[in-house]
Amino acid sequence: MIYDNNFYANLNKPNFQPPKWLFAPIWTILYILMFISAAIVAKHTPMYLKPAAICIFLLQLMLNLVWSPMFFIHHKIKNALFICITLTITVGFMITLFAKISILAAIIQIPYLIWLIFATILNASIVKLNH
Repeated sequence: MIYDNNFYANLNKPNFQPPKWLFAPIWTILYILMFISAAIVAKHTPMYLKPAAICIFLLQLMLNLVWSPMFFIHHKIKNALFICITLTITVGFMITLFAKISILAAIIQIPYLIWLIFATILNASIVKLNH
């Protein structure tokens, strides 16, 4: 994937845009928490919930992985916003399902949901500022 750094640099961004260096450590922590949560769920999920737990985890992961190319490579910031909204809702459902399996697995996902809410607001602000 080839990211266009000039594209992002030239976008109007809101004043609450975090510094660029902050994204890598935050996403590293969130991915670690995401996979710890998934491991807990994989170990403790009753058979009748396993397909749903696996599907929702993979769906949110796919949405997560699709957002960056949509935004940074294809420059489709409105489409990226739609993906971000869908991802945030999906993670909310995932947390609800994970809570039925393990409260710890659900709680571990809360920072991810909070970051996604912030990312959605940030993406929406960028769309608004760059109409």
